[in-house]
Amino acid sequence: MRILVIITLVILSRETSFGQKLSATLSPEKTEVGGPVKLILKAELDPNSEYQYTPLKLTIPSRIKAENGETFSSVSDQVELIEEFTDSVFISGNKKIWQGTYLITAWDEGTYKLESMSIIIDDSTFTFPEKVLTASLVKANKKIDLYDIKERFAEVPEPKSKIRIFLENYWWVILTVLIVAMLIYYFIKRRNREPEKPIKVPSLKERTLLAVHGLDASKLWEQGKLKEHYIELSFILRSYLSARYDLNLLENTTKAAQLLLSEKGLHEDTIHTIGTVLNQSDLVKFAKEAPDEMEILKISQLVRLIVAETSPFEFEDAE
Repeated sequence: MRILVIITLVILSRETSFGQKLSATLSPEKTEVGGPVKLILKAELDPNSEYQYTPLKLTIPSRIKAENGETFSSVSDQVELIEEFTDSVFISGNKKIWQGTYLITAWDEGTYKLESMSIIIDDSTFTFPEKVLTASLVKANKKIDLYDIKERFAEVPEPKSKIRIFLENYWWVILTVLIVAMLIYYFIKRRNREPEKPIKVPSLKERTLLAVHGLDASKLWEQGKLKEHYIELSFILRSYLSARYDLNLLENTTKAAQLLLSEKGLHEDTIHTIGTVLNQSDLVKFAKEAPDEMEILKISQLVRLIVAETSPFEFEDAE
């Protein structure tokens, strides 16, 4: 009986000791919406131990704290990975240390409890401790006027005329109109030589893709107008979705727009892609994020993908 008690105590001591060798840290634990956060998992192993860990791909499972501040009730998908998971193993003394790192961010304000993750060590499953992440909205910089929010109160020296502003920011619209006018003239000119055919008016899909192409060609970000580029890209996408689904999304928030589109029966993946584009635009407009050219063109390509996925099939020369 004494031997059985000793063996039981040794096993419990080993399990308790090993449980203390798993840790999880957040850096930082409090951040602004859209700000990068490192989640570091660490396990101390015996030199001969074998381990197996399956990393997460898109989101970190989490629950958001209720408005009363007492419980974490609602399941959330707002904590996302912004870089691929990385891990490494190194030796410290007579121990083998495994460390895995996630780079994550929260896309909405709130306090999130990140659910515990598991690792298999020598055919036994162990869990890392849960962590709490707090995300808040970006604090306004009182030294910088937010013209798109407080436009009527901002003092702008030497304002440009409306015509000049229109020509600088919407020259591609004029170019589009001229191209359409030239096409119409061409078909009218050929009408007397060929059998009369109806003039093909560019479809909603064609007009939208042409607008995206014209916006990219203007390369506003090279002129210090990155914010204006994302404002126009967001306007193009919202206008297209409003016309396609008979909605008014120009004044809605990103979440409200996603909810309205979900009610229209859009696929969940398409709604997620729309949210990615609109959230990126919000980050540039309000959080002053400055993506590089490759990321800018990637977002434009996502808009083209959304248009292609939500447009009906078109057949050339269809009667």
